[in-house]
Amino acid sequence: MTKIKEIFESDKDIYRSIEKVVTFGNASEINLKNEVSEYVVTEKLKESFDKILDALHDGMQDGSSEIGIWVSGFYGSGKSSFAKYLAYGLQKDFTVDGQLFLERLSNRIDSGPTTQVFKKIVATYDPAVILLDCATERIKGGTLPPILELLIAKVNKIAGYSSDGILAEFERLLSSDKKLKEFKEIVQSEFNEDWDVIKSGKGGGGMLKAKGIASQLAHKYYPNIWRDERAFNNLRINDMSSDKDKIIALIETIKRITGKENIVFVVDEVGMYISAKDGLIDSLQGTMENIKDLANGKVWLLATAQQTLTEDNPRAHLNSDKLYKLDARFPIKTDIEASDIKEICTQRILGKSSNFSDQLKGLYKSHGEKLRHYTKLEKCERTMYIKDELDEKLFINLYPFLPQHFEIIISLLSFFQLKGLYKSHGEKLRHYTK
Repeated sequence: MTKIKEIFESDKDIYRSIEKVVTFGNASEINLKNEVSEYVVTEKLKESFDKILDALHDGMQDGSSEIGIWVSGFYGSGKSSFAKYLAYGLQKDFTVDGQLFLERLSNRIDSGPTTQVFKKIVATYDPAVILLDCATERIKGGTLPPILELLIAKVNKIAGYSSDGILAEFERLLSSDKKLKEFKEIVQSEFNEDWDVIKSGKGGGGMLKAKGIASQLAHKYYPNIWRDERAFNNLRINDMSSDKDKIIALIETIKRITGKENIVFVVDEVGMYISAKDGLIDSLQGTMENIKDLANGKVWLLATAQQTLTEDNPRAHLNSDKLYKLDARFPIKTDIEASDIKEICTQRILGKSSNFSDQLKGLYKSHGEKLRHYTKLEKCERTMYIKDELDEKLFINLYPFLPQHFEIIISLLSFFQLKGLYKSHGEKLRHYTK
């Protein structure tokens, strides 16, 4: 009797953990090593890599104003893993278990020309890459701030600034003017406090104490912004600067902490996030316009979404008829097709051992005709699962599944994903779209 583990190729441990969804949050070395080692790059995925890499290379070389990239794909199509691995591959010194991530990814892409462009971008332009997952990143209060505010909060965190907006802006100004070290020394000598400890909330008094100390010192450093102690607590971030000023400050901060001129923002699940509120779409449109006008082709934003940028996209379960307003702001587009799921599963999970493949060939030769007859779905208007006709190759590759199973599974996964999203965020969604 054949054991289940003998069915599959020897390198496929049936007890290994397989993440059902690849997320930006799984960034540990062991997770990344496991993920990329099993990453299947189909021909369509390779074409998407080529399209985006060519655009990035040519744009950085020529200073292109076409700095928006929109990666769309049905739930489970692999758009998040595609964006994630692209982002890590663009980071010059990013290693996983002692090997450059780009080398690991190149082995999976298995295309000399694609790898050559990848390496040329990294060697010549060495971009700073900022990853943001809209599904998990939130500013305190559970609100839905514009994408620009999420990016600012993310970069503030990377820079080591406070999670409080006004404190972070104060620290950014001090850092920009090379006064942050001096400020921390004054806090230590005059207040006997470690600034980094109290602003993190770990010290006694936490954030309130940090704001109290900052309010006493801010007007001495920047009297044109805070004329007295009270002004620090009353002035709001939006009163201090326009979106254009915020983008200038954001770019300047990234350049200062990374020492790099080129910047690539990679933002996951943008479509689902901004579809909750029309104002978020308008805000992203303005952000892209400002980046285009201010950054001289050195700052790019790659967004992922279930939706394509069309006014009417019947494939998208979460959509807004206003998304088409972003079409001109994201001129570089690629769609990761769900049809690749079957090929990916075949190679990554269902690959058979040579011995068992021979057994399946014999079974198909003896019973293939009956199997096709008894599993055939009759064509009718209500049946959407008639896809590939079963043959010997499909039987071996997909066993123990039938071709129709993949279409049904994709639909079920999408349904349960949407149900779960509504359960988690339905109350907020109703509130912000009311």
